[in-house]
Amino acid sequence: MKKTFSVATLFVPSLFALTVHCAHSAPEALNLSKVIQQESSDSDTSSSIPEAPTHHSFRLIIGPEASVFFPSSGKTANTYGKTWTSYGLGIGSAYQANYKGELSPFLSILFNSRNGNRAFVVPFGVGYEKAVSNTKNSLYYGGDALAVAADQRSVVNNVHSGVNFGAGLRAVTGYEFGGSAYVQASYMLTSEIKSFDFSGTVLEVGYRF
Repeated sequence: MKKTFSVATLFVPSLFALTVHCAHSAPEALNLSKVIQQESSDSDTSSSIPEAPTHHSFRLIIGPEASVFFPSSGKTANTYGKTWTSYGLGIGSAYQANYKGELSPFLSILFNSRNGNRAFVVPFGVGYEKAVSNTKNSLYYGGDALAVAADQRSVVNNVHSGVNFGAGLRAVTGYEFGGSAYVQASYMLTSEIKSFDFSGTVLEVGYRF
C-alpha cells in the first residue's frame, strides 16, 4: 500500500511543537522583561536622589613659638644685648619640610633693646629645604638667600632711627615631629647695616595644638 503524506500532516506537529516551546519561553521572557524594567527603575531612582552635601570642618591651628638669637659680632652684642629672646603665637601647621626638597619663603623678626639702644631686624628671602626621610618625624636642612631690613638706634654710635637694608645668607637644620612641633637651629650671615653686623645663631622651637 502506498503511503501518502499531506502537508498538513508534516506542518501540524511542527506547529504544535513551536507553540509548546513559545508557551514555555513566554514566562522566562516576561520575567526577564520585569528584571530589566526593575533595574531601569532603580537606576532612575538612584540618579534622581541628590547626594548629601559634604561638610568640611574648619580648625584654626595655633600654638606657641619661641626663639633666641645670639649675635656673633661683639659690637652688636655689647650695644643691643648678647641674647635676644622672642615669644609669639604661630598660626598654621608647624614646620614641615618636603622629602623631595622645595623652594620656600622665609621671614623672621628679631628685636632687642639695651641701655636706650634698640634694634628691630627683619631678615626675609627664599631658600631650599629638604627632609632627610619621608616620615612624619624627620631631620631636615636647607639654606636661604636673604634681604635684611633693620630699624636701629644707638646713642653711643650716633645711629638714629630709620629703616636700612642689607643682604645675607642663612643655613638651617632642624627636626620636625609630625607637623605638630619642631626644633631648629640656624646661622645667619649678614652684611653690615649702619656699621652693625647682625650675623649670628638662632635657636627656635614651636608647637601646634
